[in-house]
Amino acid sequence: MGSGMGMPSMSIYSFELFYYFNVQKIIRIGTCGVVTPDIEVPELILANDVYSLSNFAYIYDGTETHLELPSKKLNKKIIENAKKQGKKLNVGTILTCDQFGPYIDMDRVLKKIPKNVKPIAEEMEAYALLHVAKVFKREATAIVTAVDSKFSDVVLSIEDREKSLDDMILLALDSII
Repeated sequence: MGSGMGMPSMSIYSFELFYYFNVQKIIRIGTCGVVTPDIEVPELILANDVYSLSNFAYIYDGTETHLELPSKKLNKKIIENAKKQGKKLNVGTILTCDQFGPYIDMDRVLKKIPKNVKPIAEEMEAYALLHVAKVFKREATAIVTAVDSKFSDVVLSIEDREKSLDDMILLALDSII
């Protein structure tokens, strides 16, 4: 199901799924921009951890953290399924921002992140999902497809974008069961 755009929307959807429907696992799928030349459009990325400069966690429940961890169990299953499906899967830190990366000065944002945090991709929802899942003691992770890169002139056709998203969707579906 859709989760809207941004952390506020993701937090509403994930809260309601966990609280009202007793959902135990959520895999966020979506698109992202890359912040390293090592990832090409349209490669898949799995969150090893998610960092945000936002005060989302503090506002949500008073937690003073900017780094959230996904479910190791879900990630292990996703990595295994990616190998079975012959899909290249980059694993690393995802940066969740309050703004859409291509519309802002991402280099300015990256300079504010602690030196030990090395994001490979940026998006707008994963941090909120992982924080809400932690509060509910549920499993969650994020798989994203790189669709934007300042390091490349690649622009996906509608057909190529659809196929790349299909790869991510099938990987998530095979991994959630």
